[in-house]
Amino acid sequence: MREVMAGDLSHTTLTHIKNFLSGVFRFAIDEEILTNIVNPMSGVKLKQLGSRPRKFDAAAYTLDDVNRMMEEISNEDAQDLIVLMSLTGLRQGEARALRWSDWNEKDGTLSVARSVWRVHVGPTKSEASEGDIPVLPLLSDLLTKRRDRVNPRKDSYIFANGRGGPLDFHNIENRIIRPALKDTAVKWRGFHGFRRGLASNLFSLGIGPSVIASILRHGDVSVTLKHYVKSPNAEAKAAMERLETAIKTIDSTVTVGKKS
Repeated sequence: MREVMAGDLSHTTLTHIKNFLSGVFRFAIDEEILTNIVNPMSGVKLKQLGSRPRKFDAAAYTLDDVNRMMEEISNEDAQDLIVLMSLTGLRQGEARALRWSDWNEKDGTLSVARSVWRVHVGPTKSEASEGDIPVLPLLSDLLTKRRDRVNPRKDSYIFANGRGGPLDFHNIENRIIRPALKDTAVKWRGFHGFRRGLASNLFSLGIGPSVIASILRHGDVSVTLKHYVKSPNAEAKAAMERLETAIKTIDSTVTVGKKS
């Protein structure tokens, strides 16, 4: 087994390890399993381990990425899953836990009320994660066609396995999605890229962070801005070009960016 060094682990992982070990030692000391010692983790600082927070570089699928996926993948279940994830921003566990009864066709919403981890169905990540999310007509049409195709019971999972339980999305990922995209220009980087992609796509369309946070059901808008909104390089360049144009049109004696 390869030895794992501190530099191989993220700052967040090291923080979890430090907190866990601190709790173990604290319990042992409180229960007098260990005596006459001070919690050895109390003086440990992460910078001593040569770690620092890593730059955010997570996936955020663009609309073009999603369109290319749909062109390369012919499997209907995989297509339905990609559209659902890209138009709702659901977490993987939330999407797996969706039942047909959660879809309110009249109001055009999906109710997020539970999540699945492996085979265990339980509550959502947090209380703020529960709520209704809007269903666009495009997604409504897809759900209608899927329902007609699979003919489910009202309480069935929208994505169900052969036994009627929540479908394992990694099965579709490894069996269908990855092979279909292997030799294409689209790089598969996991299902969470759809959630970040929705945030970034909405932001690029001028939607405010607070609205995006509401759609993603974040309790804190700073989480949305820090971890979910990404501006593609092309958009960043275009934004800076617009700034340059604005500077050049200012009636000023300052010659920065202007021809003298």
